[in-house]
Formats: sequence, structure tokens, C-alpha cells
Amino acid sequence: MSIKIDLCLKKCIISCFILFIVLLMSTSSDLFAQEGEDEEEEFTLEEITVTAEKREAQLQKVPMDITVVRPDDMDRSGVYSVYDLKKVIPDLNTSTQTGNQVMISIRGVGGAADTLWNPIHETTTAVHIDGVQLTRANGFDNLFFDLQRVEVLKGPQGTLYGRGSTAGSMNITSQKPILGEFGGHLTYEEGNYNLRRGEGALNIPAMDKLAFRVAGRWIRKGGYSDAGDGSSENKSGRISMTWEPTDKDTITLTYDREKSDSNGYGNSGSYFSTFGGVEILPISPWTTENTTVLELPYKTRWYKGNTLSQGGVFNHSSGYMAQWEREFSFGYGVALYGHRELEEELAYMYGYAMLSPFATLDDGTTAITKSPLDEYGRRVITYVGMLTREPYLYSHSVSKGETDSLEVRLLSKETINNGSKYEWVVGAMGQDDETDEINDLGANYWVNIKTRSYGLFAQAAYEIFDNWNLSLGYRRAMDEKEYNGDYITSDVDVPYRKVDWNENVYKINLNWAITDDVMTFVQYSKGYKTGNFNYGGRISPPELMDDYEFGFKTRFLDNRLQVNGTGYFYDYKNYTKWTTAVYCAYPADGPAPMVEDPNNPGSMIPAVSPNGVCYDIGSDPEGRDAGGIDQAISKWDYVDEQDANSINVSPGGAKQMGANLNVIYLMTAKDTFTFNGSYTKNEYKDYNIGAAILEQYPNADNARLDPELYNSLDGERFGEAPYRFNVGYNHTEFIGMDMLSFNTTAYYNGKALPQIMLKFTDNQYNKPRTPAYWTMDAALSYNSSRWVPEGTRWTARLSANNVFGSEHLASISYTDLGDYFAVYGGKPYTGYASGTYIAPRTYSLTVTFDF
Repeated sequence: MSIKIDLCLKKCIISCFILFIVLLMSTSSDLFAQEGEDEEEEFTLEEITVTAEKREAQLQKVPMDITVVRPDDMDRSGVYSVYDLKKVIPDLNTSTQTGNQVMISIRGVGGAADTLWNPIHETTTAVHIDGVQLTRANGFDNLFFDLQRVEVLKGPQGTLYGRGSTAGSMNITSQKPILGEFGGHLTYEEGNYNLRRGEGALNIPAMDKLAFRVAGRWIRKGGYSDAGDGSSENKSGRISMTWEPTDKDTITLTYDREKSDSNGYGNSGSYFSTFGGVEILPISPWTTENTTVLELPYKTRWYKGNTLSQGGVFNHSSGYMAQWEREFSFGYGVALYGHRELEEELAYMYGYAMLSPFATLDDGTTAITKSPLDEYGRRVITYVGMLTREPYLYSHSVSKGETDSLEVRLLSKETINNGSKYEWVVGAMGQDDETDEINDLGANYWVNIKTRSYGLFAQAAYEIFDNWNLSLGYRRAMDEKEYNGDYITSDVDVPYRKVDWNENVYKINLNWAITDDVMTFVQYSKGYKTGNFNYGGRISPPELMDDYEFGFKTRFLDNRLQVNGTGYFYDYKNYTKWTTAVYCAYPADGPAPMVEDPNNPGSMIPAVSPNGVCYDIGSDPEGRDAGGIDQAISKWDYVDEQDANSINVSPGGAKQMGANLNVIYLMTAKDTFTFNGSYTKNEYKDYNIGAAILEQYPNADNARLDPELYNSLDGERFGEAPYRFNVGYNHTEFIGMDMLSFNTTAYYNGKALPQIMLKFTDNQYNKPRTPAYWTMDAALSYNSSRWVPEGTRWTARLSANNVFGSEHLASISYTDLGDYFAVYGGKPYTGYASGTYIAPRTYSLTVTFDF
């Protein structure tokens, strides 16, 4: 039934979209002709102000790809979290990894796919709150309240925003105190999955030139799965002050604090299937051919039990900002100081991650037992002993971070947008950042990373011809890092290491204002991400990127139709990957004997185990016997005495290209249509993980690397689904002084890229990819001033996400174990698949009072 609904929904949306295009084409000439004929038709799109270039300017006049989300947009689309932004910004993606570590990727750059995501490493998208950079993206999602706007700047932003902004920058601006005005708002929301949210803000004028603002939020929600994955409770607050001691000075102070407790990730269920065929001996025969075993949206208790209730993620952070703005005769001066602290505790219980179906349990049995098909034709897997085990804490770590930053800058009073021939900004910044992480159960390590960053930057624009403007930006980036650590599982003792990186970052932009409402631009910018240490003290070099862009910003139909678009090409010079070096062992007194590779008859490889499989260092501490030769696994058995357990390598670069289109159309004074779409194509370039490993281990002439590592990936595609877009419609009806609004948005996520199994072997084959899917959100709001004191309005909003309750796979991954079971006579194409689902249908009622 759900499949039929999805197909009907898809056809309906496509039909409506085609109908709209036809309507637009047929009525455009009439709309032009009606200019000034009817006062009711005199409505235009609102101008939006941004500070993307460190000064206020109209969004449509800034030659840059920027998406702005304001409070009204957040209310209409249900955006109350950084994770919700990906719904309205298709070329932005958000996810979470360890604890509350938010992963943000823009245009396919960043995120867990190509970023070292743990707390001690750099981001690729710089996040700023009120101008202060968050060097660690922990917990800032809890500060997503009482905001003026969120600006997402796409592409490298190193010239003005510096460190960690290779993919772009997200600038979060909180609502500041308003002088001479008393007011505020109160909001309460209640919904399914135990959602409770309360927010409030109060603006307090103390004197004519002094005002304060207090705001806070409390939110509690249950997890989507029956085991409670992702359930959380968050508390956060902010207090700010604005003071104008003279006509030329403005001082702003802000302090915020947040605390959150959560049960890990927002898991949305279990998908599990097996494929191929193998007999597992001597336990019991088990065969299956592409059989879906489990399809359990929003159910994980069957393998997790109640372990989540005994572990979790506990995060709290705080920060303050002080800014002084001064007007001089020649320009404006700004001094901004920021300080942030965070602490996060991670406590993981046994059972937190799904066992492999082929894992061996304590009682000696495997995790799989053969079962008959159920009534739906699915073969049921029983995890023997899993639910009866006593849960126990198997990993515990605490990370702390502290950052101080200072930036000073001067800006010209002249601006291009106001008719001047030029504008400029110059500045300097310094940042002292320290993070400390201790794991006292599990990996057992302690690391301390100190980073000092300095920058000198300048950007200027000049009108070289009538309506032709040339903008040049430059930054001298200087980074210094120190490592102190005790990584117990490492074979290499690196107690201290220090390294410096210096880089010149550029930006060149040429834009042409064809008319007052039509602008086009071309741009080159350089992306730079400073180098990193891993937990063991190894160094990965900086990542560099060349960005080439073409874009346009236009308005037509008397400012009722806005069409903005950008195309880009990235030449990524160097990706950093966290990987494992896989070598074959040999005795300390000589090379290992050669045996025939069972997966490639006629080819000889060093002997390690009866089936010729190579093992990761440290994976087989008890040793294996091969022809009577002692094959105990230790660092002395390997081609290099260095630690190969987990290393940072630089396997190569990538070519990334894409485009995005944004359309806003005021069809009438009451009706608004929006479209946001993106396309990305990411390909590896000169990318070879094996070559990068061998570069670190030049004496590894005896190494046998996995085929997927030592073959070039040049030209292979990677990343998220290439196509993503959303289509929205908003209608507002006026009932006297009251307003009734209806808003709906449909979201499309295209097919994921195919997954190749047994790559570079004679048995290479493709597995099905995650299919494309549609979802839809809808909301109905009523705004009124009835039954409340004068000057007060209330809004009641009923909203639903994933209205039709679609159960689509959000992700799927395959693991081929044909080689693993070769010793037992297994076939190729044997393995299992696992996946998760999109969020289920959620609904809530929200009541807000504005006064």
C-alpha cells in the first residue's frame, strides 16, 4: 500500500511542477503588463540582509553562493535543529558520529566519508556563532534558538573565515537586544515520540542606549527506535547585552551555556539481508540466495536489549563573546573576542553496535542459526545469546576543549552596493585552541592537541568598468600544532611532536551587474585545511583545493520571481584518509614461504594462514600456523617495525563538480512557490590508498595489500546521492486581522551510487543501491490577536513530517565475506547487507505567544 501511495505522490508532485512551469510561461507576459494597474498586485519579494563579507549587504547583491534561513523559514519548514537544514538546503548534508560531534558537508566536501571525524581533528565546514568560530562541533545544535538567521556560504571561505572552511562556512547569528523595546516570545511544542519543547526570549530595555535579552530552550525527545536510540534531553540558555555609550560606539556582550544527555545516535531501525551461499562448518549448514532476512523499520531492541539505558553521551559547553564597533572618519573598526569551552563524556555499553551475523559468541556458537522461512518469505536470524548477556560498559572516554580567539578588522565606509567605486576590509586574527581526550576503558589512551592559528587578511573590490566589479581577497594562514600523548595500543612511542604549516589563500571574483536585478559572476578561490595528528601522533599533511565557480542572481516580474544558480568545479589536491595497513607476516629470521593464492590460481603470495589471508596487525595475537612456521602476529613479524594499526595517509585528490538552483516565485500576494535543487558529481583523481601506505612504509616489498587498496581509484565516483531537491508551496489567507497559513514541502532524494563488491578481481560485481525516494512535510498555522492583551499575538501550528509515513532506506552497506569463508568451501558473492531508514512520521502541536 505504501508503495502505491509513494508512486501516486511522486506523479502528483511532478504533474504539479509541470503545471506550474506551464502556468508561469503562459502568464509571464500578463504579469509584466499589469505593473501598477492594481494595488492588490503590488507585492514583491523581501530583501534579505547578510554579513557574509564581514559587512551588511543585500543578499542579491553579494556575488557568492549563499543560502539564508530565517526564523520564519524555520517555522514554516520545521527547522529547529542543524540536522533539519539539509531538508531545505539540498547541497548541505548533516550527520552525527561520535557523541554529539556534528558532521557538516557542503557540495560533497566534508562529513565522515572523507574526514577524520573524531574530536581531535579539523572540520571542513567552519561554524561560527555570532562571529566566533567553533573549532569543535560538539553541542552547538543545542544553541539553535532565538536566532536572526543562519547563513550558509558555499565553497572555500578561507580568505575571510580562515581555518576549517574548505567546504564553506555556516554563520549562526543570534537575536541581539533591541534598544528601547520591551517584548519577547514564549513557545511550547508537544508531539509524538515523547517530544516536548519549550522556548522563550525576553528583550529588556534598561536605558535609552542599553538593553538586555534573555533566551532559553528546553527540549526532550524519545528515540525513533523501540530501543530508544537517540532519545535525549537538552537545556540551553543565552543572555546578551547591547550598549551604545556614544553615538560612534556599540558594545555587544553574549554568554551562552548548554547541557545535553543523549542515548547515542538517532537510529531508525534495522535492515539486514544476506546474499550468496556458504556452508559454515562444523556448526550447521546454512544457505541463502539474495534473501531479505530482516526489514524492521524503527526496531532495534531485538539485538540491543536495554543496554542503552546504562550508557550514553553527556555533553555541556559554554562560551562568551565581546564585540566593540567604532565609527571613524574613514571607516568602521571592529574588535571581537570569543571564548568557548566544552566537555563530552562517552559511555558505550556492550551491544551498542550490531554483531556480525558470522561472529562467534561466548558459548562457541555462531550468531546465525538456520531457521525456516516465515509467513512473509523471509529467513529469520536468531542472535544466539545476544539478549541474555549481561550488559557491561566496554568503552569510556572524556574529551575537553577550550578556545580563545581575537579578531580585529577595519572596513571602509564606501561600499559598491551603495554606489561607490570601491570598498575594502583588512584585519588580523589569533586563535589558541586546546583539546584533551582520555579513554580509560577500551582503547586506553590520552592525547592533548594544542593549536595556535594566526591570520592576516584583506579583501577589496573596485568598479573597473561601468557595472563591472573586480574583488580580490588574500589571507596569510599560519598554524602551529603540538601533540602530547600516550596511545597505549600503538607500537610507536610519540610522546611529543610539533609542526608548523603556513599557506597563502586567495580569492578572485569578477561580477557584472547587467541590470539592477540581474547579476552574474565568475570566481576562483583556494581552499586550505590545516594538517592533523591522529591519536598515535602521526601527521597528515594539509588538504588543498582549487575552486572555480560561475553564478547568477536574478529577479524578474517586478521582483516577484527570483532565480539564483551556481555551477562549480573543485580540483581537490589532497584528501586525508584514516586507514589500516594490511601486511602479511613473516618470521623475524627471513621471508615467509610462498603459497598459491586460492582467489587467484597460479599467483603466489606469502603464507600466513591456511587460506592465504593476510591479517591486520594486532588482529590475531594468538598466532596461526602455516607449514610448521611460527606465525604469531606481532610488529616483529611485519615488513616495518612501525605501528600500522591505524594510520593517516594521503591517497590522492578528486574532481568534484555540480550545480544548484534556487527559485522563489510570488504567484500572488498570498501564494509562494519555492524550488531548491542540487546536482553533484564527485570522482577520485590520482587516488591510490595502497601507494600512499607504501610511501609511509618504503621497505614493504613483501606487502600484500587488499586489491581495493593497491589499485588506482582514479575516475571512480563517490559521495551522496547525486540529485536532491525540494519543492514548496505556501498559502496565506487573511481573516480580518487573523492569518491562516498552509505550508507543504516535498523532498526528493535521488538514487545512491552503486556499490562494487570484490573490486578489481575476476569476481567483481555490483550490489543494488539505495533507491530514490520522496517524502513530504506539511503544516497549518493560525495567527491571531484575539483573547490576548493588546500588542500580543498568538500562533497555533499543527505540523507533520513524513506525512505519508514512508519507510524508505536512508542508507545501505554491503560486506562480502566470500574470501573469509573460502577455507570452508564457500562461494564468492557471500555476505550480508545492513542499513537504516529515514525518520518516521512525526507530528506536533506548537503554540507561540509574541508580545
